[in-house]
Amino acid sequence: MTSRTDSALVSVIMPAYNAQATLADSAHSVLQQSYSHLELLIINDRSTDGTAQLMESLAGQDPRVRLIHQENNAGVAQARNAGIQAAQGKYIAFLDSDDLWMPDKLERQLALMQEQGCLACMSAYHRFQVPGQWLGTSRPPARTNYKKLLKGNVIGNLTGIYDCEKLGKVYQQPVRHEDYLMWLEIARKAGDICAVPAPLAAYRVGHSSLSSNKLKSIQWTWDIYHRHLGLSAPRSGYLMLHYLAKAVLKRL
Repeated sequence: MTSRTDSALVSVIMPAYNAQATLADSAHSVLQQSYSHLELLIINDRSTDGTAQLMESLAGQDPRVRLIHQENNAGVAQARNAGIQAAQGKYIAFLDSDDLWMPDKLERQLALMQEQGCLACMSAYHRFQVPGQWLGTSRPPARTNYKKLLKGNVIGNLTGIYDCEKLGKVYQQPVRHEDYLMWLEIARKAGDICAVPAPLAAYRVGHSSLSSNKLKSIQWTWDIYHRHLGLSAPRSGYLMLHYLAKAVLKRL
C-alpha cells in the first residue's frame, strides 16, 4: 500500500513507564505505517530508567513524535488522558509502549471505516512474548455495539481507533479495565463498531500482567457494571455470566 499524507491526521496515544527495553520497537511500528499522516504522542509517566532519553532520541529522528512528561507517576489512564487532551488528529488510536502494529494497520482500518460508515474500528491481534512467535490470535466479531459489548469486551485497546472529530474525545477513568469502560462509552456514541478480521497488532503477554489475574479481572468487570455504569445487581449478574462464558470460550 502507498503512503497517504494528504488525508486526515491520526493521533496515536502511547503511555510509557520504564519502557526503555521495548519503546523503540513499539514507536517504530507506528512511524513505519503505510498511512503516514500521523502524530505519535509518547507520554512519559515519570519513568526512572532511560525512557525519557529514548523518547528525546525518537523525537529528534522524526518530527511526528510529540513528547509529554508527567509531573507525577499517575498510572496509565491519566497518562493516556494527557495524550488524548493534547491530540490534534481527527482520529485517535492507542498503542502501549511494549506492543506492536503491523505496517498497514491504520490504512486498512481507515479504509474500512470509510467503506462501512463506521466511526470506530477494531481488528484481530496476535499475542506474543517473542516478536514474530505468536502464542495465539484474538479475533473479534465483524461488528459490535454497546449492547453486545456489555456482555464482554471484544476490543483490544491496541487495535482500537475512533473518529474524535465526530464523537468527541473520550477520556479514561482511573479504574481497572479503564480501556473497557472507555470503549463502552465510545460504542454508546458511535453505534456499530466495525472490525478488520486480519491481525493488525500484537499484544505482548507479560508474566506479571494485570490482565492475567483472572479473579481480579472478574471483580473489576463487576465494578464497571455495578458501580461505574450504575446497573442493578441482577443486570450486572446477568452480564457477568456472559462475560465468564466468553472468557472460557476464548481459552478453548
